[in-house]
Amino acid sequence: MPSAATAATLDTASTALALAQGAREINPLGFWGVLAGKITYFALAPADFKQAHERTASQIWTTAALHNLLQLALGGTAS
Repeated sequence: MPSAATAATLDTASTALALAQGAREINPLGFWGVLAGKITYFALAPADFKQAHERTASQIWTTAALHNLLQLALGGTAS
């Protein structure tokens, strides 16, 4: 499993690519809201909090990135 930072980067990049190809963001916070949340997490969360939640954050962002990649590969058919 990738680190939370790597997973967040993969999710952000794959989301940006999908949006550039006409996909729509389904997260109610939108692309910029989610990106702001990720930046806030990495910049402001205490180190012990990030360490305790590393695996969960990595799993969430890895799953989101894989979903984005499936959407790109399957033309938006995998909901």
